[in-house]
Amino acid sequence: MSSSEIGLFYDNQGNGPGKVRDNLIKGLTNIGVVVKHNQPSHLTGWLHGVPNVNTPASWLLGPNLFTLPTDINSEFWTQSRNIVVPSDWVKNLYDAIFKIQNQSVKVSSWAVGIDTEKFTKQTGDRRKCLIYHKRGSEDVLNEIRKTLSLLKIDCIVLRYGEYSEKDLMAACGESLFAILNTSTESQGIAYQEILSMGVPCYVIEKDTWNDRAEVSCPASSAPYFDDRCGIKHKNLSRLAEFLDKLSTFRPRDYILDNLTLEKSASEYVKLLEKCYE
Repeated sequence: MSSSEIGLFYDNQGNGPGKVRDNLIKGLTNIGVVVKHNQPSHLTGWLHGVPNVNTPASWLLGPNLFTLPTDINSEFWTQSRNIVVPSDWVKNLYDAIFKIQNQSVKVSSWAVGIDTEKFTKQTGDRRKCLIYHKRGSEDVLNEIRKTLSLLKIDCIVLRYGEYSEKDLMAACGESLFAILNTSTESQGIAYQEILSMGVPCYVIEKDTWNDRAEVSCPASSAPYFDDRCGIKHKNLSRLAEFLDKLSTFRPRDYILDNLTLEKSASEYVKLLEKCYE
């Protein structure tokens, strides 16, 4: 089956879903795949928003359909059996729910790529700490600020929903490292853009998703991460270790090896092809 053309349905959501849409389309274009916008093709995916048309069972739905499959009418699952979610811990959550509901839905995990040309490593006098604050504890944020003050390190705080791409790039240009004060992340595009700009991250890790009463499961605040990126820990107790190792981290290399636009677009096409096997 040829994969030179795919159909891609989406709406005009912004923020995370919009970035997934834009980066996937850019990646597909870069690898020579023609996208039929909001039209079906022999390979078809629906990115986000519950479909308002009947979807053949072969279509790939996700990764931004809803928070949980229990959010929508169960009859929806008679329309499709192929779901994609943004990371392995979310896949495990979905698999647990479908098992409970005795649903035979195939769930795959996939992360959209990062624009590594736009979010590239900055050179210059980088001395500050970027604090990325998204649904994290305000008490922890104050603790971070107090700790940095004692270390005589200036900080830049970016709050989720209150900054632009230019703000993020400017902050990374001034920052030697970042501290992520977030909750769980299904993918975490913003922190991956920070890594792409060569800024190591200390992650205040939340390792359990328990946002809803019906289920909880192991999770992560940085699901795409390895030793090149920095350190993940439940509190600030390893910050001194992190700072000692700062020169050894290679966060951009991790993104280049795993999450470029082209690599992720190719993986998406492979998932689509499996839907039709």
